[in-house]
Amino acid sequence: MKNICFFILSLFFIQCNAQSPKNSSAKSGVAVADLKKTIVCKSEKLTYHFPDIRAKNENNFFNQEIIAGYVEASGISMGKIKTPEQLLQNIVKSRTEACKKGDNYSGLNTVSFEIGSNNGKVLSLTMHYEILAGNLTIEEKYYNFDIVNKKVLTVDEVFSKDKIPNLIHRINKELKEKLEEYNKESKELEQQEIVDGLLANSSAIFTKEQLESFKILEKGIEFKIDYGVPRGTLPLDNDVFMSYEELKGDLNEKINSLLRQ
Repeated sequence: MKNICFFILSLFFIQCNAQSPKNSSAKSGVAVADLKKTIVCKSEKLTYHFPDIRAKNENNFFNQEIIAGYVEASGISMGKIKTPEQLLQNIVKSRTEACKKGDNYSGLNTVSFEIGSNNGKVLSLTMHYEILAGNLTIEEKYYNFDIVNKKVLTVDEVFSKDKIPNLIHRINKELKEKLEEYNKESKELEQQEIVDGLLANSSAIFTKEQLESFKILEKGIEFKIDYGVPRGTLPLDNDVFMSYEELKGDLNEKINSLLRQ
């Protein structure tokens, strides 16, 4: 059932969709509800989607990790925020006040999320934050949860330490091949200079620090790539996908056991 509440103020109105949480999880995985609030300010619609892990609007480890990530991205004070619903209420309140004052709405505009692997043991989730600060940018935060042990999986827990250098080398090799292929196409001078610079240092495009940003998916792992230039500057994918077959031997036994159904 949907209860649509309209608050009409002098410069804006806020539309609150208070609906039954949409379960975004796989049947065999952890329940994940999609909590949504939409604010309309000066004809601009700002929508916030937040995951509620276990779909109980409770103060659990997983929800607290995501709330803390939002606080870091937005710069707000965490205060007494304990649950996803409290977080959304805080957002509506702060955005209401900002719009009423006639602020230009710089800061966090919209929030969304997507779910990767969710087999009941591992839950991989990516948060997308659209931030307006002069230019519009998108910031992403990656969460790979060990549901069984209630923790965030680290790089060293997923990948064998002694295999990481070779893994980085293989990713850089694939990026080099993509750049060389793109280099055959005609492009603007600025793009050509960027490509030339990347190819001249192709062994260091992808670094161990970037290895922290990855998604565990059903059939493999996706790594986020940062070319060091604004998003959209080059018409290249910002990720590299490797199947579990390709990663055979690179993964720790612990993650292999968690990924087994």
